[in-house]
Amino acid sequence: MAEALQPSWADLPLEVLQNVFKHVDDLQLLTTVAATCKPWRDAIHVSHRNSIDFSTLIDPYCVEDQDMHLVASLFGQTLQSINLSGCGGLTSASFECLQQRFPALKRVVLNGLSASHYAKQAIIQLAGVEHFEMRDAANLYLGGRFVSNDRIETKIAASIKTLDLTNTYCIFSWRWRDFHMLHELHVSHLSEACMEQLAALPSLRCLTATKCPYINPRVLGKLTRLTTLRLKRCGFLRPISTHQTEEWALLRDVLESMTELEELTLERISLPSLTDNLVLAVVHTVPQLQRLTLNPCQCTNQSATWLEQLPDLTHLCLISPHGMSAAALATITTSHPNLQQLKIPNCRHVHDDGLEVLVASAPKLEEISLSRWQSLSGNSLDLLLPLTHLTRVEAYGLHHVIRNSASVIKKLAHRGVRIEHRPILQEDLPSLPLPVCDLESRQALEVALATDADIPEYVACRCVTVPCDGCHQQVKTCCQADHATACLELPIPCVFASQGCDYQGNLQAQRSHRPHCRYNQVHCHQCDTSINRTQYEAHFVDHNLRGISRGPVLPLACPMRQGGCLFKSSDAAAVHQHITMCSFWIINCPCCHQEVPKSNWQLHASTECEQQGKTIPLNSMVLVVNAVSASEAVEV
Repeated sequence: MAEALQPSWADLPLEVLQNVFKHVDDLQLLTTVAATCKPWRDAIHVSHRNSIDFSTLIDPYCVEDQDMHLVASLFGQTLQSINLSGCGGLTSASFECLQQRFPALKRVVLNGLSASHYAKQAIIQLAGVEHFEMRDAANLYLGGRFVSNDRIETKIAASIKTLDLTNTYCIFSWRWRDFHMLHELHVSHLSEACMEQLAALPSLRCLTATKCPYINPRVLGKLTRLTTLRLKRCGFLRPISTHQTEEWALLRDVLESMTELEELTLERISLPSLTDNLVLAVVHTVPQLQRLTLNPCQCTNQSATWLEQLPDLTHLCLISPHGMSAAALATITTSHPNLQQLKIPNCRHVHDDGLEVLVASAPKLEEISLSRWQSLSGNSLDLLLPLTHLTRVEAYGLHHVIRNSASVIKKLAHRGVRIEHRPILQEDLPSLPLPVCDLESRQALEVALATDADIPEYVACRCVTVPCDGCHQQVKTCCQADHATACLELPIPCVFASQGCDYQGNLQAQRSHRPHCRYNQVHCHQCDTSINRTQYEAHFVDHNLRGISRGPVLPLACPMRQGGCLFKSSDAAAVHQHITMCSFWIINCPCCHQEVPKSNWQLHASTECEQQGKTIPLNSMVLVVNAVSASEAVEV
């Protein structure tokens, strides 16, 4: 009876199981957890019946074709979204499985994949997909000689509404007229011919172009139905004309035809320059604009006056190195009470009073950037508490504010507000005085990068130049320390100067002096004395020959080892006796002065010597050793 009442893991409520399964990745759920019991499998089927995401795995490359077939057996009829980003282990069989066994699939994400020829053919046959992403894909050429639209029908084009091919190098041989349902397009390296075809799409409303350095304004102006235009790392072609064309006029000619445009984003545009004149052109041509982003720009307080003419503006982002004044910010917020996003960093002269006016005039703000508003006090974040819709605050470079606002940050975090800032690297930030020379500029830049402080402006070096004492080259006083480490002629002290050596010379002289410096001493552990490093080897051998040793005697070899003698012994007396009898010693004949091995001396003295008529006594022989003396046995 007790066993019947014992609870089972399979009887856990569905809500509890789903909360537990949130902490397990999708691959483990499908391959391990789903095979545990039928109630757990049913719980997984309820929680993941519409969406599978393999991109959150630690190693998405481990997903294989058999895992895709397992997904198809569990959720084949109900799955609507799948994310296979980074799953490079999949083959064309997996994409064919997507095509055949997932009839309800609407969203496919394949970011960062390297597709093969057959996988590409399977991808473009995905019928019924409305959202397709393939960003940062390598080795993917949708079209070209491998996939020709004259022979293969592109079924994905019939239903696609959102297409994202950012940073994917594509050959646009698709028939773009077949994409009659396309509503949003994100693409890189957009060609002029492709843009001509996009102008004929009736449903295209959003275009994000990345890395298009040569955009023809005349062709871009044909996209008259756009409501969102984002250009990132792009540039316009300057038309050839008889008169000088203003840069801002290039964008004006494009925007004049876009009567429905609501969002404009220009990031890192090479041409035209993002200045006040361009803001004026945007205001006059697109008065219905709701979102405006210029990054980076050179806008000043004058732009704030012109932005008053955009009554529907809700999102404004002007990344300018100079920022704006408190009066200019008040003009923007007062004229746009429905403002939801305001990002204008580097407003260094805005105090707490200016921030209070901004908050009072724009109560619907959801995102605000206070980055590098250096004049704010430590309690300035308290002024953001009345913003009930606030979700995100950027506070980069405001360590003095973050340090004194721990309680306010906790209150905002409890409301779901995210405060973005860099962690404080040092407790007390060093002050950055105005640099006056190259050395101080470099030091100030290193401190600014390490502590998120303001990067100082470069000031021309005002240090005087003096001749070097060694090479007589003109060197600035702030760079003398760096020059001294590289100058070859400057006299420098010996490395043993701290021990008493007073020698000074250039680098080349120091190299020859250092081995023979009398302060370059080595301590002998046998006789407890200090000797010069160059004499240490002979000193150690002499200890062994005389039998003076406090440690184990090392074996010694005959000095004529290089001549071919193989004798060696640990007994110093035996080595000394062997030296007097070694047949490999060289004898210098006193008559003909020829060097003769000792083993051949008798033959040379009796027959080969040129002075055969003269008797050569053996005791008058002079032994000459080529490499070492007779007392220098070699340690082995």
